[in-house]
Parts: sequence; structure tokens; C-alpha cells
Amino acid sequence: CGPIGLMAIPVCHMAGAAFVAASDVSEQRLALARRLGADLVVNAKTEDVPARIREGNGGQGIDVVLEMSGHPDGLHDGLRALRNGGWVSLLGLPTGPVPIDIANDVIFKEARLTGIFGRKMWQTWEQVTALLRSGLDVTPVITHRLPVDRFEEAFELLRSGSAGKVILYL
Repeated sequence: CGPIGLMAIPVCHMAGAAFVAASDVSEQRLALARRLGADLVVNAKTEDVPARIREGNGGQGIDVVLEMSGHPDGLHDGLRALRNGGWVSLLGLPTGPVPIDIANDVIFKEARLTGIFGRKMWQTWEQVTALLRSGLDVTPVITHRLPVDRFEEAFELLRSGSAGKVILYL
């Protein structure tokens, strides 16, 4: 649950999702995910993510996976947690090729994989504006506000995984 994944949690609920699960290896980010409304948070370092998601969702796989980390384990966990006929949207950029079990995780599951890249800036602004007007509150994602001269500290917070969004101000 990086900042984009964290912001996606309330958006998913506003879009009608009945069950939203989030996984990460950072307890701080998992706490933020809870605060933002995740129905289930799973520590990917210490727990079996697909098993916990199925357990938390009444034994069912999930309808949609939003993989935003780019980490191979995130994609593999998402594919294993997906229900038959489910949809996987990939936004995170892996650092290299990621092997997947095409037969079992895609073909036999009838999974749909979609890459997300680019956007129409005006359309994004209109959609975000509508969400904010509808009551979307993403302020909990902002975990730190620092003066611009402390930018090195801001980057270290982000690298450590202990921050959500860091705002630098003049």
C-alpha cells in the first residue's frame, strides 16, 4: 500500500466495492490502510496473503486486483487471491520481467489482465474532482509535511516505507 494504493481504498468503497483488502510489508502503511477503510489488512511479510484474503472474504476469491507495487510477490499473491473470471489491473512497474503461471493463474481462471499507463489529464482531474465533491477524504494518506529544504529527509521517509505521501512546502 504505497500512497496510490492507499488512496485507492476509499475510492474502491465509493465505487461500490463490498470488500477491500490491502497488503503491505510495512505496519505503518497497514495502519493507514485500516484508517482509510480497508476491510482486511494483510502483512505480506508474515502472512499468506491469498489465504487471508479468502478467509476474510468468506472463502471467496476477490473480483478485482489492483496491483500497484510492481513487486513480483504482489502480482503472484493477487493472481492467487483472484476469483475465476476476475480482473487484474496492473499499475506498478516491476524492475524486470515477472514470470507468472499463465495456465493456472490466467487461462484456467479466465482472468483478465489490464495494464494501466498514461491518462487523459483533463479526464483525471474531472474524476478526482467529482470524487472529492462526493466526500472522498484522502488526507490520512498525507503523513508528513516538511519544508522544501528538508527534501532529503522526505525522500528517506519514502524510501523507508514508513510514510504515505510527503508534502514539501516553501
